[in-house]
Amino acid sequence: MKDFYALTTRGRALRLRRMALVALQRYDLDVKRVRLLSNDLNGIFRVDIAGGQKVVLRVCLPETGHGLPEIRSEMMWLAALSRDTDLGVPEPFANRDGKLVTTVEVAGVPQARHCVVFGWMPGPNLAERLTPENVQKLGELSAQLHIHAETFRPPQGFSIKTADKVFPFGDHVVLFDQTHGDLVTPARRELFERVEKRVQAALDELYADQQGLRVLHYDLHDWNVKVFRGKLYALDFEDLLIRTR
Repeated sequence: MKDFYALTTRGRALRLRRMALVALQRYDLDVKRVRLLSNDLNGIFRVDIAGGQKVVLRVCLPETGHGLPEIRSEMMWLAALSRDTDLGVPEPFANRDGKLVTTVEVAGVPQARHCVVFGWMPGPNLAERLTPENVQKLGELSAQLHIHAETFRPPQGFSIKTADKVFPFGDHVVLFDQTHGDLVTPARRELFERVEKRVQAALDELYADQQGLRVLHYDLHDWNVKVFRGKLYALDFEDLLIRTR
């Protein structure tokens, strides 16, 4: 069998679809059709089920840097938002074991992958409906998420990163990589390094007081929001961080 990482994007998607089908067997869903929506980072699939309902299944790729604790925590907050508010957020589905994350393995895909199922979010992306009214609604949605987060008491096992670093997700900082030294002059590199240190010092001071920390959707932009019948729906809660006021 050909190595997974030697496959084309379509080839990888076909193997991830097999993984999605295995994961779906653990849910009480009468699946009629499974179609790929995106394979840019995670594998995202539309799942049509009996009665005309649609859900989304995400095969989480380890390359995103989100492990089981972070994915489980994402589901915990979405479950709380779905239970406590009428905000437009994707409701997570539990599998037959009552778990919000399903881990599966299939031949041809390296490593076990964590899969999650959400309710379908309707409408076009906000990026295609950018009006003053919708931008105002985005601000209101963001504020309502903050308000809920202020009273949200993370359950046992909740674990996400804190936004107390200049690069909080632990990405490799190409800007300071010497292998790309020809792209940035020494003077500019030195300036960037000084700025990073000053910003990090400010963050250290800000986060020295642990009061007021709350969970935050750290990727709430116009491609992660949908618009349907005048209401905004927030998507992609994967990049959650603990943030101070």
